[in-house]
Amino acid sequence: MKHFINETGQWVDTDTLSRALKLDISTIQRSVKKLHGNEILQRVQQNLDRGDYVL
Repeated sequence: MKHFINETGQWVDTDTLSRALKLDISTIQRSVKKLHGNEILQRVQQNLDRGDYVL
């Protein structure tokens, strides 16, 4: 693996991953969805004040 994130107790959002890995946000979200579906990572949605959300 080229990149491995080991942040115990700290959540990393898809936007942060996108910038760190220099990949499009849709690529990150698609990969997160597949990894979550295979129970490899946990996925949490955080609702923002203005009605938006962050994965």
